Amino acid sequence: MKTIHIPIDTEWIISSSSKGDQSKWRIGNKWVKQNARGYEGQAEVLASLVLECLTFDRSNYVVYQPCTIQLTNGEQLMAQVEQFTGLDVCQQIAQLFAFDALILNEDRHTNNILFVYDPKEKAWELAPIFDNGLSCYRMKKTIHLANH
Repeated sequence: MKTIHIPIDTEWIISSSSKGDQSKWRIGNKWVKQNARGYEGQAEVLASLVLECLTFDRSNYVVYQPCTIQLTNGEQLMAQVEQFTGLDVCQQIAQLFAFDALILNEDRHTNNILFVYDPKEKAWELAPIFDNGLSCYRMKKTIHLANH
């Protein structure tokens, strides 16, 4: 899978959708869209493949291709966290995001990833995982529909 590096000065748009905000970046004449919910990107790639198999003219639809997005500002954010707290939490944050993907958490943002300071020890630590209330939505919806 191709990795696309998003330079810090790239045009960035957050657009509203029925599910919240989607980050998009314009690089040259192409747009890169973040798969923030863990399923939308795969659905768009599949839809592109189906349209291609149905022999639709390519000028009549957008072709989506999976990729890995490398955000420069994300690297800078993690460097700032380490500089301020002395903690390298890249692995823990990656595990948190993997957990969020597993439980379909649609509400992980910087206001619910916190650090706790112990004034006696003069040390920081990553706060326990919390705020998982917008999880399992698709699962709940599927179970509800199956029971009717």
